[in-house]
Amino acid sequence: MYEGSSDEHEMDPTSEGPSSSSGRTRTPARRRSARNKEEEVASEERTSSLRKRSNPSALDRPAKTRRRFTDEEIKEMWLFVVNKIRDPFTDRIIKLQIGLKTWTEFKMTSDSPRDAISFYCCFRRLVHTLYTTNFDLQTKANLHYALSIPIENQEFLEELRQVADIVLDSHQRIVAYRKKRVPGALLNMNEDYWDEVWDEEAIRRVEQGDEGAPPPANFDAGEEEEEDTSGDVFL
Repeated sequence: MYEGSSDEHEMDPTSEGPSSSSGRTRTPARRRSARNKEEEVASEERTSSLRKRSNPSALDRPAKTRRRFTDEEIKEMWLFVVNKIRDPFTDRIIKLQIGLKTWTEFKMTSDSPRDAISFYCCFRRLVHTLYTTNFDLQTKANLHYALSIPIENQEFLEELRQVADIVLDSHQRIVAYRKKRVPGALLNMNEDYWDEVWDEEAIRRVEQGDEGAPPPANFDAGEEEEEDTSGDVFL
């Protein structure tokens, strides 16, 4: 009786039952695992699709509009710097380090929607156009000295030397300047006032070729930003 019962339930080794070693059917646990994987893949695809729609690639994004600095904005920037290079107590021209802090301060006085980095990057380009502005020669000389801007335009240098004594270092930066004087006269030519910086020690070092290491550029490190500042700049 027991033997018959055992034979009756014995499995054929060639069958595809759950215990067959040659081919197994999926158990409920495996079917659930497969469904879970399919659901995970589908979920990832949906998430990826949503991410692409919310954050399109650079190729799909519209081109960034670059708004040129207006003449009025540029004028405000220059005038701000002109005021900064004059010592409020002695009224003398002083060296000035231009950086993000400078333009953060400027931003507080300006109605422009631009940020300090935009002003900073714009001014770094503007300094090389200083000689093209409508500032008078005295103001241009003051700015070149205070900001350590090299004089790169020979015509401007000759124009400046017609009315002023100028001493340049080996990097074409002004280290001393004053208005030309008539020999023996006590007053300046035309009797108009000129700011002057006439440092005999600095002049001696230049003449002896003992300038030492060039000072760092008067612009501290800052993040670059693309701005369209092309075109002539006039004040």
